[in-house]
Amino acid sequence: MLILPASQVLTVVGMGTNVHQKKPIQGPAVIVSNHVHPFDELALVRAMWPRITYFVSMDANFDIPVAGKILSFFGTIPVGSDAAGLREFHRQTRRHLAAGDLVGIFPEGERGHDPRRMAPLRPGAFELAVGAGVPVIPCRLVGTGHVFGLLWRRERLDVWVGDPIVPDPAMTRHHAARAMMAQASAQFEELSRRHP
Repeated sequence: MLILPASQVLTVVGMGTNVHQKKPIQGPAVIVSNHVHPFDELALVRAMWPRITYFVSMDANFDIPVAGKILSFFGTIPVGSDAAGLREFHRQTRRHLAAGDLVGIFPEGERGHDPRRMAPLRPGAFELAVGAGVPVIPCRLVGTGHVFGLLWRRERLDVWVGDPIVPDPAMTRHHAARAMMAQASAQFEELSRRHP
């Protein structure tokens, strides 16, 4: 798989990556993160390595001439805009999670404009985690908002990995997903406060 070599692009453009986590991630999980730069996916792939992380992207992005081929090449999972597309999205994501892999989702739904704060989270990533019975792990990327450093000006990217959030089996799927989303929001706020 060429995902890790592709993440070396970060080194080529003069960007170092530091990963801060209490312990390695065990088992399948949904990785949720802030999203402020096109290189965010590569940074998270590098941070999670040697675990394999499959990211998701809106199906319309696959129609972009060059970007679409790159997304397909790296196994990115399309999020369909109709019922059939959504069923296929859930089939693929659950297959990867059942295989013990990581699935990466940016729960804001689109790239944010302010690296210091996140937009309100959308429930899809948390509904996926509840349906698959896997934890959600919040990650905060710090530094990507001012990347594209030149070769002679090295930038640093920090990836802060939060605590796993496990779905509550005593709750309905709807309420369990909303509870996980609230916990993730609280972790993002705390990570943002401690690591601006």
